[in-house]
Amino acid sequence: MDQSKLFAKMQATVIIPEDLVSKNQKSVTTYSEYCDKKVDSSRWCGNPSKLSYDQGAYVAQFYSGLYIVNLDTDDFECKCDCKKFPVTNLIIDGWTNSDFTTCPKLDKI
Repeated sequence: MDQSKLFAKMQATVIIPEDLVSKNQKSVTTYSEYCDKKVDSSRWCGNPSKLSYDQGAYVAQFYSGLYIVNLDTDDFECKCDCKKFPVTNLIIDGWTNSDFTTCPKLDKI
């Protein structure tokens, strides 16, 4: 297979289990909301720092490129107390084999 044409699609999204949302509420939310201290997000599904980094590294090994969708759901408000867009930056750091830096509020599990 010609890997020069393979690109990976990555998402920076947090999923709320259906049993935790009201009938008309969305089950996808932002990392800003996930890291917000006012919300109990212990059962929400988001990527820990190392997983995001490792996903970028995996894509670099087996694909010729990647694109990240749903950037508006990453933490652009800095509520995770890391730089803006921490999930996106962790994926890119893994892709470029940069040093790994954790974002503690993403590592709730």
